[in-house]
Amino acid sequence: MFRLIGVLIALITLVHLNHGHVRADFDREDWEFYKSLSLPADMEVKEFVEVYPDADLYANSKSNFEDLRIIESQNNKETPYKLVVTEGADTNQELDANFVGLGFIAEKGTGFTAHLLDENSLHNQVEIITDSEEFLVSVKVEASFDGKSWDLLREPVSLYKLNHVEPGNGPSNVMIDYSENSAPFIRVVVVDVNLGELEIHDAKITMRNMIEADYIEYGYSALSRSFVGDSRDNSLVIDMGVVGLPTSRIEFELEETNFYRDVGLEGSDDGETWLSLMGDFVLSSYDTPKLVSRNMIIDYPEIANRYIRVRIVNQDNSPLDIKDIQIYGYSRTLIMEAHKGHDYLVYYGNSRALAPSYDLENMYPYLDMRELRNAQIGMQSRNLSFKPNWYDRYPWLVTFVVVVSTLILGVFLLRIARDVVRRGS
Repeated sequence: MFRLIGVLIALITLVHLNHGHVRADFDREDWEFYKSLSLPADMEVKEFVEVYPDADLYANSKSNFEDLRIIESQNNKETPYKLVVTEGADTNQELDANFVGLGFIAEKGTGFTAHLLDENSLHNQVEIITDSEEFLVSVKVEASFDGKSWDLLREPVSLYKLNHVEPGNGPSNVMIDYSENSAPFIRVVVVDVNLGELEIHDAKITMRNMIEADYIEYGYSALSRSFVGDSRDNSLVIDMGVVGLPTSRIEFELEETNFYRDVGLEGSDDGETWLSLMGDFVLSSYDTPKLVSRNMIIDYPEIANRYIRVRIVNQDNSPLDIKDIQIYGYSRTLIMEAHKGHDYLVYYGNSRALAPSYDLENMYPYLDMRELRNAQIGMQSRNLSFKPNWYDRYPWLVTFVVVVSTLILGVFLLRIARDVVRRGS
């Protein structure tokens, strides 16, 4: 019996190890697909080029192209590359400052002043700290180098927190951006109070460093429109055509103004089982004498589902007339160093391959990668040398062996436990 238990444990372990085993070197038989690369005709003898992945790569590669290999045809040598994802970044460095005049309720002509302790600091943003629940106030920002003569730094801008249905559920803005400045004195002055009561009890002066994300637009194969049940809610189902395209932004085209709509988002690979995306998604448009603001873009956590379902909650309002939509994802490029006159093939489609590790990853920050030229990627071809492993051809067999072996092992362990109890009694 113990010998049988040992055999079962060894079998389970072997199946798991074999299923996860990946060779470190490149073997063409392990990759199902490949594409050719066309280098720039007038390139230098050796230069870095960039490759834009297409839908085939997204659909048939692992996440973030972990199984992608670029092979030089002449010598079957693996060519290092780096995947660059331009997600952007937004950081704020708060600066030490002494404030005068905080703790007031905003009225026309009132304001506060900040004196930066480091008078050589650069800054470009003021953040208002308040517990007020609903307000709409117009303010301007002024700068001074001596605290006596003031120059206009920012034309009047709206600070607001608007309630929708319930407090805290609505558009808001408590940030004032202005051009980068080194003046040690900053003054915020209330120009007008249009709604509610704003009590400013604190503030921050910051240097905002923002790197804009670079997006690429994806075409979709189908867009279906309907209404949800008996409600007035719009329902849009977007078919991206394949599983794998990493999307994170939807831009809506519509003509209506003066509305606020909550939006629900879901993703699915088969169009049957849906997973809700977490986040507060809103479409809004204000075009009034006191406030002009428009948000037709929804940013959401990146997904790679084939289907995206959008529900626009209209409540008792007329449904929005969605003219069109655009789908975007963070731009991804493959950076590689190519040699003129050499041929390169991109291999992908190996579910067991691990992400490669190249020196280029560490060298990349110190290289000049501006104005790279593109290497065009070709049509997808199936690798005739590809030999799928038995667990790729019969993935259900792995689960079957593990489940059956575990059940048998459990039965034997239960019998052993019962024998021990009987002997003890």
